[in-house]
Parts: sequence; structure tokens; C-alpha cells
Amino acid sequence: MCCAPWVEDIARHKGALDAFEGLIGPDILCYSMAFRAKGPDRATHAGWHQDSAYSKIEPIMVLAALALSPVTVENGCLRVIPGSHLGGLLNHADSEDPNSILARGQSIIDPIDESKAVPMVLQPGEVGFFDYRIVHGSGPNLTDDTRLMLLVEMMPASARQGEGRETALLVRGEDAPIGIFWPIPTTWARRRRRPWRPGSGRSPSAPAMFTAPPRSRRTRPMPAAARRCDLALPNAPQL
Repeated sequence: MCCAPWVEDIARHKGALDAFEGLIGPDILCYSMAFRAKGPDRATHAGWHQDSAYSKIEPIMVLAALALSPVTVENGCLRVIPGSHLGGLLNHADSEDPNSILARGQSIIDPIDESKAVPMVLQPGEVGFFDYRIVHGSGPNLTDDTRLMLLVEMMPASARQGEGRETALLVRGEDAPIGIFWPIPTTWARRRRRPWRPGSGRSPSAPAMFTAPPRSRRTRPMPAAARRCDLALPNAPQL
């Protein structure tokens, strides 16, 4: 995971991490951060699904949806089914739906009571938190503006991965004694620029490459002055 410094500032925001700590404990790894933009095409949607069907993380992962624009029912906000994270993993199937915002066009094929769905309506700067096992989806954007969110996935440092070994960023507390995930010790902004040198095998006109300092289990804290994002934590429904 490599991101702009201001994006990592959001991952390290004290208010957000305090909320995450109340859900998954004091030792926190950031698994991923991704922008979710939904244009006004009146077609793009996400079928009902559980992230746990594809992210084999145990025992828990929590997502935060940070609104970077108004997020409304009309422009395709997330909809969640409260309590569905307690019922186990449902059956999913991939599809070739060209309008699905999901990479595999996946959706749940088991019966779902959509009447229980709750819309996650947010104003810019507000955050909605949900368990990665919860059944959720989103409808199309029926407005003339783009809906923009930043999704942040956090897990306890003791989390285990079902297969392979990926990277994660320690954002609070201590890493596990035997880390399951490769650590990310630096941001893109802190990487050192490596100039061209004769015999390097690269053209002198090629863009300079970036190289990270040696890996470390500990990450340096971001300076407080770098934090410019005010996050509001609304009174969200109990999910």
C-alpha cells in the first residue's frame, strides 16, 4: 500500500483511530485505503455482498467510509443490513455485470431481506464504520454530481491472513511479536530520491526512481501539524 501523505494523515487521525480502537483494540494495522468515486451515470452500482467473502482476514476487519462529498440515497450511498455480520458467510457468485463497481461483479445469491437495509447517509467529513462481514451494497447515482468516498480498512495487529502474505501499515500501538503482514515503515513522501548514476542500467533522461529505507517493525508518527482533516463521527445506527 502506497499513498499520498495527506491520505496517510487520515489513516493516522486521532479521532478516527480512537473510534477504531473501541472496535478492534489498541494495536491497529491499516490494510488498505481506496477512493470510491461514483459518477452520475445512473447505472453503476454494487450488489449485496460481504467483504469477508474475498478478504480472508481473521478474526475481524472494520471499514470506515469517509465522505469527501455529500453521500445520499440519491447519489448511491452505502446500504447495510444491521446484524447480518453475525449470521456467517453467505453464498456469493461472480458476474459479468458491466455496471457493477465491484471488480468481479460479485453479489450474494442467498435470499436477503432488503426491507431491513439502512442507508449510510453522510455529509463531507463524516465517517461511517462497519464490520467487513456485514451485508452491504449501493445503488446507482441518480444525481448530476459525483459521489466520492475514501474507504479505510483496519484490523488488529494480531490479525491472521488465510492465504499469502500482504502488506499492512502500523498506525497505532505495537505490531504482533511475529508479524503476519509485511510492514510498511514509510510514506511515499519520506522515500529517498535515487539519482541516476553511470552503470545503473537506466537512461539519464529517465525519471528518478524512489527507494524506501530499510524495513522496520516500527513506524514513525506523523507530525501533528500535518493533520488538516476534521473528521465528524455521527451517531450512526448500531450495526
